[in-house]
Amino acid sequence: MDFGTILRAARKCRGLSQEALAEQAGLARTKVCDVECGVNRGTTARVVLGIAEVFGVPPRNVLALVEDPNKPPSEIARLLSVRESALRAEMNARPS
Repeated sequence: MDFGTILRAARKCRGLSQEALAEQAGLARTKVCDVECGVNRGTTARVVLGIAEVFGVPPRNVLALVEDPNKPPSEIARLLSVRESALRAEMNARPS
């Protein structure tokens, strides 16, 4: 699994579109799309800080997932403050 897949699932758990996440995080929608699609593997501090702010978690939680995205769903859910059952469902859903 990669950080983009985690971000997409967590965003959907929160009921956010790419546009809404980007706006709330102070990022361009194309940046969110690139991160989710794995186009740009270099996730910047600005991206980490923006995502952390939207999810209401410390930046270190987001950074932990950027550095090691192979954490179990229970840990991912805890780090991003989303429901584990919803996260698992989104992670198992086909990308849209």
